[in-house]
Amino acid sequence: MRIVILGAGAIGQLYGAMLSQGDKNDVSLVERDQAAIDAIGAHGISCAFGDERLEAHPPVMRAEDVEGEPDLVLLCTKTPDTTEALEQARGYLGEGTYVLSLQNGLGNAELIKRFVDPGRVLIGMCTYNADRTGLCSVRSSGEGIIKFMPLTSEVSDLARAVERAFNEAGLECEVHEDVWRDVWQKAAYNAALNSTSAVCRVPCGGMGILNKGMDLCNDIIDEACAVAEAYGVEVDATRLKNDLRRKIFGSEKDHITSMAQDVIMHRQTEVGSINGAFVRYAAAKGLSAPYNEAMFCLIKSIESTYDMQVDSIL
Repeated sequence: MRIVILGAGAIGQLYGAMLSQGDKNDVSLVERDQAAIDAIGAHGISCAFGDERLEAHPPVMRAEDVEGEPDLVLLCTKTPDTTEALEQARGYLGEGTYVLSLQNGLGNAELIKRFVDPGRVLIGMCTYNADRTGLCSVRSSGEGIIKFMPLTSEVSDLARAVERAFNEAGLECEVHEDVWRDVWQKAAYNAALNSTSAVCRVPCGGMGILNKGMDLCNDIIDEACAVAEAYGVEVDATRLKNDLRRKIFGSEKDHITSMAQDVIMHRQTEVGSINGAFVRYAAAKGLSAPYNEAMFCLIKSIESTYDMQVDSIL
C-alpha cells in the first residue's frame, strides 16, 4: 500500500516508523518544517515503542514534491492545520485515494469532505501516545489501539487493507462500526486532561498531585459526556474517569499532552476542536458547558498573550 502521512510531528513520526518496517508499504511523510525535513532525511526516524527500538528511513518532503497518487493519505496534522494541509495535497488526492483521520477532537470529517468524496473518508481515533524527543526521534509507551470506520459505513477492501497494515506494523487496529462513540469518548478525555495539563504546563501526572486537579478533570468529563448524550452518543463517564486515573498515576504520568506541548512551545493549540467543540455542540442543543468554556477561554487567552507572558520578575 502506498501511504502518504501528512505531518511529521510526534504521532506522524510514530506511524511513519512503524508502517515503513519491512517492504509491505511504500510510506512517505509530508512536512512543512525544513529543519524536520533535513533531520529525518539525514538520520531517519529513531523510534522507541515500549521496549522495542527501531530505526526507519521513510522519505520526507514538502507537499509539492509528492509524485503520483497514494492509496491512503493519513492526516497527522492538528485540526487547525487540516484545511491548509489538504489544500496543498489536492495535486495527489486521486479518485482512488482514501483519507484517514485519527486526529483529536470533533468536526474532522466535515473538513475532509470538502476535499474528497465521503465514500473515501475514513474516520477514527487512536489512543497510542507519542512524544518527540528530538527533530527525528519519538517515543511511545506502546500501549493503545486504533479504531476507524468509513464515513459512509460501507467497509471497502481498502479499509480492510488499512486495518491489516496497522496490525502488521505492530499497531493494534480494528474497523469498528461504533467508532463515533470512541471518537466522542476520546474527545471528552482530551477535553479533561489536555486542557488542564496545558494550563498548568505539566505532564499528565501533575494533574494527580492534588485532589482538586482530579476533581476538575472529572467535572469536565461529566459535562462533555452530557453533551455527547444530547446527540444520542452513549458514552461511559465512569470508564473515562477510571482510565484517566490509571494513566495519570501510571503509564502516562510522564507524558506531556500535545496541547501542553503547544503551550510550552508557544504554538496554536487544538482547543477549538476539543473544549471549544463541546461548547459549540452544547449551545446548538440549548445546553451550557461552563467547565469546557472556561478551559477554552483560558487557553485562547494563553495563546494570544505568548509575547506578554512573564517567566521571571527578577
